[in-house]
Amino acid sequence: MTEGPKRAMVAGEIAAAMKRTNDIACRAVAEQNADMLADVYTSEARILPPGHAAVSGRESIIPFWAAVMESGLTALTLTTVDVIPGGDYLTEVGEAQLTLGTEQAAVKYVVLWKQEDGAWKWHVDIWNSNA
Repeated sequence: MTEGPKRAMVAGEIAAAMKRTNDIACRAVAEQNADMLADVYTSEARILPPGHAAVSGRESIIPFWAAVMESGLTALTLTTVDVIPGGDYLTEVGEAQLTLGTEQAAVKYVVLWKQEDGAWKWHVDIWNSNA
């Protein structure tokens, strides 16, 4: 029965903080700024991209995203479907639209969020294509 109040809390102040972080990620892609994109991750974050080895740590995430942008990623739109609270973490389930060159791609994702330096950031990020 505690599920309702937790979700209500996530829907308020924390949800707004998550949206701000997601908006930074989208803006970073639009501006082709891998450093800005890496700032949405915790210092010890991991990304688990499809067809690629896991990438660990913010400093390793920067060149990963720089290469993806150089290969044609020019736009990103994130839509939160659900947020599940769990202790010191939040789990976001969402959908994304990516522009890769002239192509559009739809993906689904799960992000484990963690607070770091007073901000909610992406701690584990995994996604895969809907195709």
